[in-house]
Amino acid sequence: LGLTLFGGPTTWFSLVAIVLLVSVMAGAYPAFILSRVRPILTLGAARVRVGKGSLAGILVGVQFTVACFLLIVVFVAYLQNQHLRRTGLGAESDPILVIDNDVGVTKVSPQLLRTELRDLSQVSAVGYAAWSPWTTYHVLALSLSPEETAVERPIFRYIVGDDFFTALQIPVIAGRALDDHYRDFPTAEGPWNVVVDRALVDEFKIGPPEEAVGRIVYIPKRLTAGFGLARAQPLRIVGVVETQPLAILGTAAHSTIYTFRGPAPILLARVSKDDVGGAVDAIKRLWGRLSPGVPIPMRFLDDVFNERYESFARISQVFAALTALAMLISAIGLCSMAILVSSARVREIGIRKTFGARTARVIALLLKGFSVPIVVANIIAWPLAFVAARAYLAAFIYPIQITLLPFVACLALTILVSWLVVAAQTWRAASLKPADTLRAD
Repeated sequence: LGLTLFGGPTTWFSLVAIVLLVSVMAGAYPAFILSRVRPILTLGAARVRVGKGSLAGILVGVQFTVACFLLIVVFVAYLQNQHLRRTGLGAESDPILVIDNDVGVTKVSPQLLRTELRDLSQVSAVGYAAWSPWTTYHVLALSLSPEETAVERPIFRYIVGDDFFTALQIPVIAGRALDDHYRDFPTAEGPWNVVVDRALVDEFKIGPPEEAVGRIVYIPKRLTAGFGLARAQPLRIVGVVETQPLAILGTAAHSTIYTFRGPAPILLARVSKDDVGGAVDAIKRLWGRLSPGVPIPMRFLDDVFNERYESFARISQVFAALTALAMLISAIGLCSMAILVSSARVREIGIRKTFGARTARVIALLLKGFSVPIVVANIIAWPLAFVAARAYLAAFIYPIQITLLPFVACLALTILVSWLVVAAQTWRAASLKPADTLRAD
């Protein structure tokens, strides 16, 4: 901010120019209208109506259109963020510690570290992974046939080791998990054993998860050159797990395969939520014994997720602030419109009350008039906000479905705000005595 404001005179000149331009544009219309008022009209009556009465409604409608657009987008962003936290971390699950064991630095064997961790009473499971969830992923393509003309679909690929699914509490719904006991290592001969998620089974329309076990899918030949192969690589599905998001930002891929490797540098240790502090202390003591002098490279998976999630939370905060500002400006405009309309309809209100109209009826009449620009603003903002929300959600791997809830909530909230803003002025105008309003000026 300091560099921007004091970097030179250009910034200050631009700010002054913007203020002058906005002031001239805002004052041009009323100045033009007032300059055209005929003197005979101003001298011959106590009140003269100048300008078009519909302009105030149009301006308030434009203000509320912007506010409604932002409000709907904020609502959708909030729902998507809640979905991310709910599906990404789980509400009641035990916390997971991510230990990045770079053997070249720590000199600690992954097998030894995993064995020692599993002996701790606060640790319920320890699994291997090639990288931490929420940080890295590979995207491949799969097909149901080795033919080069077969339909391909993009998928995520994660490289995991023993007890990965147990540590992350990802249920196996058919078949089995990958395990060293079954020699699931990828080899040059024969199919690779893989586990897929439910989303992949549904995407390829294989059928129930049980029918997917034993099926062969293929990495296309054009992608296997990186593996030193000259053919499509077959993959044998040995298990199906529930779909579990492990990344936030989306690509065209929406399903996942898991391939196996042996002891990996990343260890995922699930610890009891009832004794997190004791678990952390026990792991630190264990690490001090195995690798003295080397700081333990350990962090909670929640923190890894929050680092990736933080940018979207900040976007929501920025939009929320803009929405609040837009609603404030709209409320000020509506309040001004209420004062203008009420003063212009004083005699009409007096006549209506003379002929028996009750105060509640007059209030309802005035509120109906103030609600029309709000409803029109919502009708205009809804399709624009829908397009913007679709574009925002397209950035996520597992976006929420857009429902009517944000739109209906926006309509209800804006009407409520409008009624609260004009309530005092409307009540004052509707409560005037006919004798006072019909008295000659």
